[in-house]
Amino acid sequence: MSETYRCKTVPTIDAHHIRHYLLEGHPIAICTDDVLPFRTSLLGEYALLMAPPPLGLGLTGDEVSVIAEM
Repeated sequence: MSETYRCKTVPTIDAHHIRHYLLEGHPIAICTDDVLPFRTSLLGEYALLMAPPPLGLGLTGDEVSVIAEM
């Protein structure tokens, strides 16, 4: 998520397409493949999922659990 935002693929973090994918039942993988350049961790990426907009997506614990179990 943070990579998509920092590369300007989405205008704001809360505009990320993960919510759409979740509603459609599309498989989602939360990962951190560029830890140093994007200054994030897996925990940080999950925190962005749950942080309230505009800092994150504001997903519920249940929604994040669905993603984690995909």
